[in-house]
Amino acid sequence: LILSPAFSHHVGPPHQATDLHTVAAQLGYPLVLKNNFGMGGHDVEKVFTPEALAQHAADFFNRTRAIALCPWVEARDEYRIVLLAQQPLLMFRKKRPQVTGDGHSQVAELLFQHQLPLSLEQRRHALASLGAVANTIPALGETVLLDWRHNLAFGAQPEVVTATDGLYPTLVALAQQAAQALGLVFCSVDILTPKTGPVVIEVNSGVCLDRFAAALGPTGEALALGVYQQALVQLLGQRLGQPG
Repeated sequence: LILSPAFSHHVGPPHQATDLHTVAAQLGYPLVLKNNFGMGGHDVEKVFTPEALAQHAADFFNRTRAIALCPWVEARDEYRIVLLAQQPLLMFRKKRPQVTGDGHSQVAELLFQHQLPLSLEQRRHALASLGAVANTIPALGETVLLDWRHNLAFGAQPEVVTATDGLYPTLVALAQQAAQALGLVFCSVDILTPKTGPVVIEVNSGVCLDRFAAALGPTGEALALGVYQQALVQLLGQRLGQPG
């Protein structure tokens, strides 16, 4: 967590303000920089140099009090697990959009040719995220992921994961450890699965399932509604059980 210079002088031991470039040097590049108060994948940047880091940090600090900095981890999948009192209510995988090469078209052309579940705005975001890759020509049958982010806002599609999935017990156990460490009763835990093994990247005390519900239609709406109903029952049960 990196505080804006405008606020860091208020912070002293044992919560000493952390220097942006000191952390960057410890973690190594590339890095992911995020507005700590943002959501949905917006205000998230991948940076490769100290100059780019300084530029994006300065831009963020004009609009926010704090940013989060973390190492870039290459991972095919990201999972979200919703927990209530340590019990998993919902798990889903975020599947990023991709195109398949035909041997002669550039990725940018395939992006706008393919019948993808993406809006025009999402296609533009993908094009910006691809950078130089947009001008490459993938081989016939080769797949190219269109965004390094796994956010549903940028076109990733949710896929419900059940207890029959081989990774399910491991992911649930890791999510439970994260929730317990933070003292959270109701939360969502985002986990990446790089080759080195699952790692928690974010825990949210605000459980947001609107895009999940919209992407899966009536099935997603029913699952999201069930999550919130169980959370409310838990909350009301605790309140009604208190003396007086």
